[in-house]
Amino acid sequence: MVSTAGPKLVLPVHLRDPFRSGCNRDLAARNDRRHSPPKPYRDRLCDLTSAMRQVQIVSHPPGKHRGVMQNILNAARMDPSQPWLQFRHDDDAAVSVDFIERLRSAVEEYDGLVRGNLTVAFDYNRGFVEALGLYIAGKCKATLMNFAHWKIDRVMPTVSNTDQPMWVRTHRGCNESRQKPVKPVPVTPLSPEQEVEFSMRFAIDSDRVRQVFGCV
Repeated sequence: MVSTAGPKLVLPVHLRDPFRSGCNRDLAARNDRRHSPPKPYRDRLCDLTSAMRQVQIVSHPPGKHRGVMQNILNAARMDPSQPWLQFRHDDDAAVSVDFIERLRSAVEEYDGLVRGNLTVAFDYNRGFVEALGLYIAGKCKATLMNFAHWKIDRVMPTVSNTDQPMWVRTHRGCNESRQKPVKPVPVTPLSPEQEVEFSMRFAIDSDRVRQVFGCV
């Protein structure tokens, strides 16, 4: 749980293989061992997240994904009367190293806007897919999982930021990646200059990615 100054930030995260090479380190969840995965998988997950002091692992009985995540997020609120920030983070994604700092700064910059609304979206549309952060007012039980990203600007004020790449989303065929049997997204290998950018902006080591996925 992130507990530094400013609105509390919590995000749901799904963990699979890419976590080893691309996942950012600011994650949060809760824990219930009654519905844990088999021990080898839980041990592996604990090992992968051992260096991330913010991580708590949530195990939950099967249910509808969005409803389960809404309940987990609201249960994580230490003081529901206070505002908080959320963004969604899958294991095949990465946010920039300054994303949380920028999200908190945006809330301060648009103080008048957030004080007048229960929810405000902050969209970062530069990157290798766009990023989205959500401000939620105190006592409001809505979560990021209540809204579809692609139409969130229809139901709340949305501030778009365009200055820096803020998000990376990988493309694979074994989860909800856009490389499944849907309209494909053109992709090309990173150039040497982009590999440097990925390292500086997202702390992604391209050599490590290649190693994890057997490309070297």
